[in-house]
Amino acid sequence: MSPQIAPLSPSPESASLGQLRFHIGYDFRSMTLNLKLIGAEHLPAKDFSGTSDPYVKIMLLPDRKHQLVSNIKRKSLSPRWNEMFAFEGYTLTVHSCKHFGA
Repeated sequence: MSPQIAPLSPSPESASLGQLRFHIGYDFRSMTLNLKLIGAEHLPAKDFSGTSDPYVKIMLLPDRKHQLVSNIKRKSLSPRWNEMFAFEGYTLTVHSCKHFGA
């Protein structure tokens, strides 16, 4: 299965913020939503040196009760994380499947 690619642009009119690559899956036995953060590409430079120190905040909507944060990748515009994140006790419903494009 190929990774999901999510554009990081908040709206079509604004400048692109880059792309985020990830895999997402659900384990029905443990009721765990698993996310593998692979990397990002084409991030804008935010530091004076022409690079950025990117990281990713991950939370489930609408409650935003649990927030997970990736490691910071120093001086990179195309970081690679290869980090796994798990949201335990998350019940997958038809409504939530629509948000994941299923």
